[in-house]
Amino acid sequence: AFKPIITQALKNLSKIYDIELWAMYNLKDLGKTKIYNKYEKYFKLKHIQYSEENYANYLAKVDIGLVPQLIPQRDNFFTRIFTTGFKRYNQSSSDYILRFKDTTNLGRHFIFAQLKIPIISDITPSSVSFIRHGENGYLAYSRQNWEDCISALIEDPLLRKKIGSQSFQDWNNNFSHQILNDKLIEMLKTL
Repeated sequence: AFKPIITQALKNLSKIYDIELWAMYNLKDLGKTKIYNKYEKYFKLKHIQYSEENYANYLAKVDIGLVPQLIPQRDNFFTRIFTTGFKRYNQSSSDYILRFKDTTNLGRHFIFAQLKIPIISDITPSSVSFIRHGENGYLAYSRQNWEDCISALIEDPLLRKKIGSQSFQDWNNNFSHQILNDKLIEMLKTL
């Protein structure tokens, strides 16, 4: 989901900043991904084995949490027809077309929030239910959105700290395990 929007944003920003991307995933079962090889000349890439321990060992040490959630879509017959063909619903080539898994959720947001890491996320229904743009994280859609948000957080360590702290506070007040358990119990009582 990083390609092509976020990878291109990082490539562009690497002309200004020294960037290192830490990718945590199941290296053991999936093998080391090669999809980022062509970007390693622009920014460093660290491959990290996914594990609960590595949240503390690695993710707790990152400056910015990137949460891609949109699935890239190619320009195809459907999107061309939808945006330029029939105008029944006033379609336009500048329309936002969002494609994401139905299981898209706040899991990665909450990990970064608990670690007080500022988050930048794609715009999805779940992400907009948590992130208040510019207050406890950032929402992005286009390459330029991602570049602007990443750049703002790179430039201002105090902003990173403020947004990370607010994200933690919002998670703690609304989505911590105790809060969610209490809400579940209350919902079950109403059944």
